Amino acid sequence: MSQIASFALIREDALSGLVEAAADTAKAYAAYLRDNAGASVTFPWSGSVFVTVLPYLQAERAIDLMRSEHDDVSAELTHPLGCTHFILTAGHRDEYLDRLDARRFSQTELRDYSNSFNAADDQDVGRPMLDGIRALGEVLGQVRDGCVALMKIG
Repeated sequence: MSQIASFALIREDALSGLVEAAADTAKAYAAYLRDNAGASVTFPWSGSVFVTVLPYLQAERAIDLMRSEHDDVSAELTHPLGCTHFILTAGHRDEYLDRLDARRFSQTELRDYSNSFNAADDQDVGRPMLDGIRALGEVLGQVRDGCVALMKIG
């Protein structure tokens, strides 16, 4: 089954409650998100694209969205739920938003990176990767001070 990537905007001061809910049950986590977070960007492709997009951005463009000052929260959400979580912050926005303009990226370059990274030969992977970069830029553009974007892949 294909992985889903979802993005939600949530207040930083609500993260501890989210961790508590996740430690309880997946149902409690979903309810807490519904009550305390707003939906953000919709990503139509498989969330597994981000398994390549994020390392590409880090290695090739020095854009590190996989780490933040909330890594402990990411780990505490990932472990009980079995889904990978990243927390995108205002610091990420300030440092990387301009560099995530999709016009700065080539589908061909992204395709070639993905095929090399995954030892594959997928001629159509450039577009989903570019759309992943576009989604990351869009969600970072929505982050405000005191608010973070929660990215869940799973």
